Amino acid sequence: MKKNRNNKSRLTCILIGYLFIYMNCGENDLLHTPPCLLKSIQYINEYVGYQQAYIIEYEFQNGIVYYIDSGDGSEHEQFYILNSNCDSLGYLGGAVGNSIINGEDFYLKAKKIRTIWGN
Repeated sequence: MKKNRNNKSRLTCILIGYLFIYMNCGENDLLHTPPCLLKSIQYINEYVGYQQAYIIEYEFQNGIVYYIDSGDGSEHEQFYILNSNCDSLGYLGGAVGNSIINGEDFYLKAKKIRTIWGN
């Protein structure tokens, strides 16, 4: 009985977390978004996101990638590029202003599809 109650409590917490994310997304487009990005959104909402944060979906190198600006606001902020499995393809920006992912200039080659989320 106690084990069943713990499972129900965990499920309730997870559902409340997803509801919180959904309610905070307003006009954002979370439909057809990889589940692993929902965890990134929750983390940004809770721990980073001091400035405007957002996630944008792009077509790049014959695939779908996600550009994540966590909104930390530092002058050396890095922007993460993830594939649909949330595997890192590299970082943009930073102290050196990197724009190269897998040998190609992301800003010149990537085609924006949609903004998935922003705070």
